[in-house]
Formats: sequence, structure tokens, C-alpha cells
Amino acid sequence: ENTLARYELGCALVKTGKWNEAAPQFEAAVSQMDSSSMMHFYLAMVYDKTSRAEKALSEFQNAVRRDPKNFPANLLLGRTLLEQERPAEALPYLQKAAALHPDATDPHQFMADAYTQLGRQAMANQELAEAGRIHARGGSRLGSQPENQFDGER
Repeated sequence: ENTLARYELGCALVKTGKWNEAAPQFEAAVSQMDSSSMMHFYLAMVYDKTSRAEKALSEFQNAVRRDPKNFPANLLLGRTLLEQERPAEALPYLQKAAALHPDATDPHQFMADAYTQLGRQAMANQELAEAGRIHARGGSRLGSQPENQFDGER
């Protein structure tokens, strides 16, 4: 019944490729720690990997509502909306992700996809160029990561 034990078991199941078995562990962890943005994020990831797109979208939204500065939740919420061909809705989350991790290329790549879907190729080209500049300066797909993602959530 321990939340962090559920989380750890869920992570272990994910690492062994047992995504469907991990879902109940993360669902229990979320029910016990509903205020945790990262718990909602991890549940969203499980739903995403097990082809439950609507549930994944809802949990990414829950994660962002609980912590608007949650970089991976903003990024993957934007990506999920893009996959659902909702680029105008995706852009604010991708822009937020880019602001949170200025050394990350993925937000700009996804924004380029959004602008392409919207028929705004000049803006898409600008985002691709920005991703190239970031990469040339030593940035990475996800940029720098915080040392402890649970800071302030325990």
C-alpha cells in the first residue's frame, strides 16, 4: 500500500517491458498521491505505451495542471496532441517545454511539426533552424535534466 513502493514496482515492471502490468501500480500510486505531477506523468507514459491515447492525454493534462513547469509532461502532452492532429492546441505546451529547457531540441522539432500541420512552413523552418542551433551549441533532445524530479513532491 506504500505509494513509493507502488511507484518502484511500476518502474521495475516497465524496465522489464511489462507495461500492462505496470499500469495498476501507477494507478494505485496516483490514487494515493494525486497531487504529484510526476505520478500522473508516469501513469500517462504507461497509457501511452499501451495504446490508451485518450487516457494518456488526460494524465499528461493532469500532470501539467499540477505542475505547469513539468517539462516532460508539457513536451509529451504537446506530442500527443500533435499525434491527434491538434497542432494549435499542442503549440502552447511545446512552447512552454522550450522555455523550461532552452537547451532541448525536441520541443523545437515538435513545434516544426505543429507549424507544418498548420500550413505555416516558414515558422516550421524557423523552429528546425533553432533546433539545429541548439544542437550545435551542445544541446540535446531533452536538454539538461533536473537531478531529482521529485523535489517538492514528497
